[in-house]
Amino acid sequence: MKRRRLVILLSVPVVVLGLGLLLAGWVLNSDSGARWLLSRVTNNLEGRLSLGKVTGNFSNGLVITDFRFDQEGMEIIISQLETVVGFSLLPLQVNVRTLHGEDFKIGLGRAESTSKDSSETVRDSLAGLNLPIAITLDDVVMTGLEVLDIDQQTLLQLDRISLSGHWKDVIELRQLAVEAPSLVAGMQGRVVLSPPFALQWSGDVKIVDAEAMANFEFALKGVPDDYELELQAIFDTTGLPDYPAPSGRG
Repeated sequence: MKRRRLVILLSVPVVVLGLGLLLAGWVLNSDSGARWLLSRVTNNLEGRLSLGKVTGNFSNGLVITDFRFDQEGMEIIISQLETVVGFSLLPLQVNVRTLHGEDFKIGLGRAESTSKDSSETVRDSLAGLNLPIAITLDDVVMTGLEVLDIDQQTLLQLDRISLSGHWKDVIELRQLAVEAPSLVAGMQGRVVLSPPFALQWSGDVKIVDAEAMANFEFALKGVPDDYELELQAIFDTTGLPDYPAPSGRG
């Protein structure tokens, strides 16, 4: 009898693991599984997320049109989103192999007032990003990014953003590149999503126009409310006209 009970107890986690693998395989490799998972996520977000047409599956390529996400004081709209996602058990993680978005708009609304100071708000936001499962980001590209204010006026416009990194209890960006008509930036860094929320960030920003160029290199480290910034600037004005030296009597 004891041996039979032991066999039953040992078989339960094996059955649960097997069912979990079957469910994961169905979700990742079938169109119906992808739509089922997205509907669950949409329902759990209680109207904050809406999706247009969904085709394909996570393993071979999922395409979402008219992606809309509303958060307090912010709205994200992506006209088309394409992704390929994998999953592994050892280690337990989701691998986002590709995530490409077109016509990415971020609308900033009126944020609700809060009695907390800014450092506490930053800490709460970072703690909320701590994930129970690791996510690797291999190839994330967003094109046509536009940030709009509450009156739908353009605050920022970028041609392309690309990044790769890792996200769990730490957000680590191995590479972040930003391109705009007169700006190119490259950055890398990490932020810990648990106290004391240590941050390290470095990179360079190059601003170019028809006549001059400015290059900024920076390094940022510290914790909320206690950051240390190092900044170096290099200016190239070879394209500007030469002005005569001032002369005359004072």
